[in-house]
Amino acid sequence: MTFLNKCITLNKKQTLVCSLLCIASMTAGAANTDSQGWNVVSDDSGVTVSTRDVVNHDINEIRAETKLKASVNQLVSLFMDVNKCGLWAENCDSSKILNRQSDNEFNLYRMIENPWPFSNRDYLLHVKVEKSTETGSTIITYENLKNQMAENDCCIRSNIVKGFWKFTPASDGFTQVTYQFHTDPGGALPASLLNNVMPDLPVNLLKAISKEVSNAL
Repeated sequence: MTFLNKCITLNKKQTLVCSLLCIASMTAGAANTDSQGWNVVSDDSGVTVSTRDVVNHDINEIRAETKLKASVNQLVSLFMDVNKCGLWAENCDSSKILNRQSDNEFNLYRMIENPWPFSNRDYLLHVKVEKSTETGSTIITYENLKNQMAENDCCIRSNIVKGFWKFTPASDGFTQVTYQFHTDPGGALPASLLNNVMPDLPVNLLKAISKEVSNAL
């Protein structure tokens, strides 16, 4: 179930209870917050998800960590395939590279098709791929671009998008994957509800990526 579909299933009473439970869990988890402010909120199917507060913003930053049976190059190639955007952004309907600064740096457009009654979103990203010859790891960073393309009536433009995917080789053919992001989808969605449901998002994505790479073996 996507996080927006999950929102749809909540009535007003359930939303209130959900928000209260979220506040209670945040209070209970405060003692588990590490030195960088990260607090583990779930450990599902081998995916550990943590959240932390963002200064001057009500929506939390999220980090997910897991291991996948795939090589670093395999995961990077999968990310670079714009036709596979649904693996890297939930509900991604279309994606295209607008222009390239180099093979490892480019501007990317993505359109997110959300279920009714939520409006579609789109965003422009500056993407940079950096490889470490020392560790064999690759980090793919992205951040929203502004004023690079006129907004379209199809979507609400998301102007707060920042994060990275990091792939680090591990033993036995596995890769350690870290996905960290902070985003504001815009519109009228309350921050308290987003903070409660968005930690599910990286779990869904990593399960889909795991299935994709398994099918390719």
